[in-house]
Amino acid sequence: MKGLMKVFAAFVSAIAGTILILENRNCFSDFDPGNNFYVGGLLRAISGILLLGGSITYFWTRSRFYKG
Repeated sequence: MKGLMKVFAAFVSAIAGTILILENRNCFSDFDPGNNFYVGGLLRAISGILLLGGSITYFWTRSRFYKG
């Protein structure tokens, strides 16, 4: 059951990361260097990339192509 929970957590992480990345894909289209930087969108995009990267790493290390 422990292994199944890890796989479930990796799927949830992949879905959440994808949603965070897709919701922020246009947050920098109105960027003007004279105005304040949209830090909230940047932090959500970075956290989405980290979540997606973690889930990809989890599944990659358990695949038959991984040589580690």
